[in-house]
Amino acid sequence: MKKHFFIFFLHVILCSILTVLLNKGLTLLHLINSIFYISSFYLIIGLLLFVISRRFFDITANSFRKVFTRITKQKNWASTWSGDKLPSEKINQNWMIFFLLQGSFLLLLMIILLILFYY
Repeated sequence: MKKHFFIFFLHVILCSILTVLLNKGLTLLHLINSIFYISSFYLIIGLLLFVISRRFFDITANSFRKVFTRITKQKNWASTWSGDKLPSEKINQNWMIFFLLQGSFLLLLMIILLILFYY
């Protein structure tokens, strides 16, 4: 967990540096915007990995394999793709957790900064 907090603080520093470089000054509104962009990127990637890891696309992948082996007129279609992994088996759970945690931490920080900005 310490590693996740260390990377979180690196992201906050990176957002601050990007805000200063792109906007020629550090304002709270620009910092909130840059944190939003980075957190939404992490959350989208994390949620995509989550959906894939829950076997949502496995049936679709198998159907495409069957169709493409019939198009190429191979007799034994099951033996042609039996060695290939399904999309859910290719997902590393550590990466999924990393993206979801970092996106959630940054989103929480953004909400706290928005509350400070409006009050």
